[in-house]
Order: sequence, then C-alpha cells, then structure tokens
Amino acid sequence: DIAATLAADARKAGPQPYRFALPVPLAAAISPDNAGDWQTLADGSRVWRLRIRSAGATSLNFGFTRYQLPAGAVLYVQTADGRERRGPYTEAHNQLGQLWTPVLRAEEALIELHLPAGSRPQLRLLLGVVNHGFRGFGAKDTVNAKSGSCNIDVVCSDGDGWGNEIRSVARYTIAGALLCTGQLVNNTAQDFTPYFLTANHCVSTAAEAPTTVFYWNYQTSRCGGAPDGSLEQTQSGALYMAGSAGMTTAGPDFSLLRLLTTPDPAYQVYYSGWDRRDLAPVGVVGIHHPNGDEKRISKDFDQTYVAAYGELPDSTLSSLQPTHLMIQSWDRGVTEGGSSGSGIWNFQHRLVGQLSGGSSSCDAPQAPDWYGRMYQNFSYLNTPLTSLSFWLDPTSSGVETLDGADPNGKS
Repeated sequence: DIAATLAADARKAGPQPYRFALPVPLAAAISPDNAGDWQTLADGSRVWRLRIRSAGATSLNFGFTRYQLPAGAVLYVQTADGRERRGPYTEAHNQLGQLWTPVLRAEEALIELHLPAGSRPQLRLLLGVVNHGFRGFGAKDTVNAKSGSCNIDVVCSDGDGWGNEIRSVARYTIAGALLCTGQLVNNTAQDFTPYFLTANHCVSTAAEAPTTVFYWNYQTSRCGGAPDGSLEQTQSGALYMAGSAGMTTAGPDFSLLRLLTTPDPAYQVYYSGWDRRDLAPVGVVGIHHPNGDEKRISKDFDQTYVAAYGELPDSTLSSLQPTHLMIQSWDRGVTEGGSSGSGIWNFQHRLVGQLSGGSSSCDAPQAPDWYGRMYQNFSYLNTPLTSLSFWLDPTSSGVETLDGADPNGKS
C-alpha cells in the first residue's frame, strides 16, 4: 500500500531518507533449492534461472540476504527483455555475506547464476528481499516522481569550476527501498581509502551499511535536458565506520562509511577536501540528488549561521549544542527529499557539512536548511565510533583543513 506507507512516513518526526520502493511480501526466502530452473551444459557447468515479476513496478531490485559463491561462479540480474543488465557478481562479493543489487527499470526481471562444474556444494544463495519500485530512477507518472523545476543540473554553467566536487558525490540506496546522497572524502594519509560521508538518519548501523548500493555520475547529459542519466556506474556494499550515535537532532547527524571496494577507475571519482574549523562560511555550494533524480547544484552567497538543528540564528528556545550550519535561503536551486547526506562546500572547495534536513523546496525557495558541521563531526564524543578524526586524520596531523585529491591524477 504505497499511499499508506507515504502517509506513515509523513507522520514521522525528524529527518528521514526518501522512500522509492517497498519490499514485496515473500512467503519464504527464495533459493536455487526451492525455485527457478536448472540447466546442465555439455561441459558439466550449470545455469540457474529465476524469473520474477511484480505488476506495476517502475523498478525492481534484489537483496540476497545470504550470498556465498564458489570460485568461478557468476551471478547476473537483468530485465526480462535484456535491455538492462547488472553484474557480473562473483566470489569477490562474498566478504559481507550478502549482496544488494542496483535497480532494473522494469516490472519483470531475470536472475541468472552460472556455476562451474562440480561447485554446487559451495553455493550459499538466498533471495530474501524483492523491492517493488514506485518512483524515482527516471520513473514517470508516479507519486511525486520528479524533483522541482527550480533545481539546476550540474552540467549547467552553475557547475563550472565545481567538477571535482561533483565527481565526489553519489546517490545511494539503503536496503533497496530508501534513497540518500553522500560524497567521498579525502584523509590525511592521502591513500584514497574510499570513505563516504553521509547523514546518520540515512545509515546509522553496521547492519544497514552492507545493504547500500552507490550510483556514480548519475546526471543529465545537457543543461535542462531530458532526464537521461545513466545507471551503469554502480557498486554494492559498505562498512559502517563512525556516526553521531543515531542522535539526528541533538548531534551533527553524520555517518562515515567505507565502501567495500574502491570505485572503478572508469568512474573518474574524486575525494573531496574538508574544513573542520569552528567557522560559519560566507557562501556555500551544495551538490545533491533531489528526489533521487539526476545530480543538481545549489548555491548560497550569503552568511551561514551556527545553530542547533531546526533553530534559527536568533533563537533563544533551548540550550541545545550548536551542531549545525543553517542556510537561511538558497540563491540558486534548493534541496529536496533524497538530498539528505549531501555536502556543502565553502568557496575554497572544502566540505563543511552534510545535509540533515529543512523545508527548502521549489515551492518554498526562501526556506532554511540545516547541515551537520564538519567541526562537530570531527570532535563529537571523541571516540572512534562517533568521530571523524580517527578516520580522516589517521596520521594525527591535527590539520584543520585538507584539500581534495584525484586518484586519476587530474588537477
């Protein structure tokens, strides 16, 4: 019941991720032992195929809650017509014991597993979740399918000079049902460890991190053009390193993930620099995926303000810790659901915060947004599980600013 689910989401207090899909109730987990068809080939290798359909779905994605493939085995998921295909997934994905796949934009899909001869006893594969998409990922004519028209594509002139930071940002899903934004961040060892900063209200536990799927360079091909972003550049899975203890309104609302694998060099990603000084910058740039759509850019040229989440600069309401930077209103663009976790950069191109929430939208372009401060992210409770300093300054340099870095050697 999509309408009921969205209504329940709307009644929840505080920031939350953007829901684009719902799990289909399964009578039992699906495995090669209880569903699908096996075929033995002439060389002794075997192929298992399973066709899945959920009527009316704008997309499908799959959560293999048990995943252990033997050497030489290969798993693919594809639309029934073969138009979209994801994989190959192999034993290299065994580390987390589970696998969550990118979306396929169709209501019918085919799962295909290839096993080398003699490897069946080593197979552990359990399909525990099938998600029925109802909006996002280019879906049309669905509930609130499209972000507001005041949003600005990153390929427009507003993105000029911000190409590095744009390449650091990814849209990602959680448990195949929720959407947020985040960005790769540099560390003082300059070793390109794939640390990914986002909001704690998006991913807050070690159990959620493995269910993530990341989409790189999902953006339009031309300014103001049709929504033609590619979904080809993906990767699955992460580890939860640190976060603000689930206290999304009392803390700075950050989570740091470590991607399971370094992004493919073909994706041309960038590792953003950061500024953890106790300052409120004048002028910031935000890069994000509103409603999970193609990547957009927002700009504010005015003074930002240090405040608690939800509080205005002149508030005398509480003694809450000033964990956030408040943007009173955007001069160019806005943010929306799905933008959660996205960064803001000062005009020195250094990350200063990640989005918790606010009331900004194309219907309310003058409304404020609140971003958890990098200053607080670095010092929050000062433990490895609650502070960025242990991960982004592993050399104990004590530096307050760090420039970004490009693993591709570009300037």
